[in-house]
Amino acid sequence: MSKKRVNQTFEYSDEINDDFSQNGIKAKIIEDSYRFYNPNPIVRFFNMLFRQCIIIPLLWCTSKIMFHTKVVNKRAFKKVRGKGYFLYSNHTCNFDPIHHACLMDHFRFTALMAGPESFSIYGIRWLIRALGAFPTPSSLELHRKFRDCIQWHIKKRHKVVIYPEAHIWPYYTDIRPFRSKSFRYPVELDTPIMVATTTFRKRKHSKTPKVVIYIDGPFYPNHDLNNKLATKELRDIAYNTMLSRAQKENKYAKIKYIRKNKEDGK
Repeated sequence: MSKKRVNQTFEYSDEINDDFSQNGIKAKIIEDSYRFYNPNPIVRFFNMLFRQCIIIPLLWCTSKIMFHTKVVNKRAFKKVRGKGYFLYSNHTCNFDPIHHACLMDHFRFTALMAGPESFSIYGIRWLIRALGAFPTPSSLELHRKFRDCIQWHIKKRHKVVIYPEAHIWPYYTDIRPFRSKSFRYPVELDTPIMVATTTFRKRKHSKTPKVVIYIDGPFYPNHDLNNKLATKELRDIAYNTMLSRAQKENKYAKIKYIRKNKEDGK
């Protein structure tokens, strides 16, 4: 991979836990009474109209105008037509959910697994929910509802979007190590996964790089293994697929990431 000029440098000490989103949002505690989805068909219908007729077109225009986003191998989604699936992707910017909602299998409902900070912005919590996002759990009660929510979306043949890296590293051109935890859901529900890898290209006369997203899959849980081993195998497939795409297809590094020396005590 030949990367062009770097515009900024970030230092990191922990690839798994460091977060460079720089959104300044303080996450609030999600109450145990939180309702992860609304089964009311009337509410769901008007939310669908809101998403498909207003939000999705706006997000599509934003993605195309600001980032010149291109999706490669969209035909892979035809292989999971008529069934729910999980979509795993690297987490490179705050606008990741825009691409995944409006440019990838956009006629299918997108259920987005998000951190509690996404639900801590005053005045737009309703909008985040209407777009299909639901928070990661912080208590046993929420964890039960969380699992029920995932199962409900898969049963409804929706796509559930997960960022296994968890934290945002803007314009990062490699793949950070991530845990196997979130891959137990497709194993337990016997559901395929798709992999989306975001990469970057240099654009003339713009500091904002072009976004190119590669789609791979579907990949299925291995029924010859127990759940623990099948979960790890599925995680490794997703990780290696993203890593191969990132190393081969990234052509521009807007930000350079450098590991801090442990001797610095930071």
